[in-house]
Amino acid sequence: MFFALLYTLLVTHISRSVDKNITLVTANPGFSQQQYKELLWRIDDGDEAAHVTLLQAMNMASGEYERMTQQQKEAYVEMRTQEVSQHLSPYFLIFGLFCLLLFLLSSLVGIVILVQSPLRITDILRKCAEALLPMALTWGWLFLRSFFWLFLAGLLPGLREYFLLLLLAGVVVFIFYGIRLLFAPVLLIQDHLAPRAAVDRSLQINSGHWRALFHSLLLLVIGMGMLYAVLRRALATLVGFSQIASLFLSGLLHQLIFFFCMAFLITLLSELRRTPVEHPSL
Repeated sequence: MFFALLYTLLVTHISRSVDKNITLVTANPGFSQQQYKELLWRIDDGDEAAHVTLLQAMNMASGEYERMTQQQKEAYVEMRTQEVSQHLSPYFLIFGLFCLLLFLLSSLVGIVILVQSPLRITDILRKCAEALLPMALTWGWLFLRSFFWLFLAGLLPGLREYFLLLLLAGVVVFIFYGIRLLFAPVLLIQDHLAPRAAVDRSLQINSGHWRALFHSLLLLVIGMGMLYAVLRRALATLVGFSQIASLFLSGLLHQLIFFFCMAFLITLLSELRRTPVEHPSL
């Protein structure tokens, strides 16, 4: 509930900021953002001269656009698109970092509750605080060892034309190698291991069990994907009634999915530990 509330507050704040910045960037006809803001403030205060100035500027900008050739219009639209993208990129970065942090905290809290329950809330918070840095290091090491970072390389200016190829390479390597590392966060808490030792232990446990692991995770992804799609469609109907309620329920849905995935990994780990290597199927 707490993480869902944080998600709602941040998304609401970012959405309002993005809408405001899009308006400032796209609607100002030849003014700087500061000048445009001042005009809007003056209009809100009832300044008729500011309203006339804005209308004249908008008419002038519209006339200039109509006199452009098709090539000039395309160049103008591309320039404005890049300008909007530059202004909005910090918000997308903040949102991405927040979602990454939320995922880290959710996985940590879920594993602590499932592995070391029953615990009081104070004990859970204390254990999560103690394991926060090791968990972050574990996920970082997983990201590097799984080679899933290859798709990020495709975002670099000189490698964008190879993005799809790098994405495919990252996915293939992750399927055949990276999924064997997924137990590391659980082992970090359950077996009280260091981040690197937890990753090595995950590889050791999954040795000879790749097929069983792949089939189990494939069923998890398909099942969670179908459930998420159905629930998201149901939540979409709430937007017309309350966008805040829809965002909160969406955040809560994300957290429940994280929690279920952690429970699934813990159960699967227990099964693999009991399954001999010569009989890899669960």
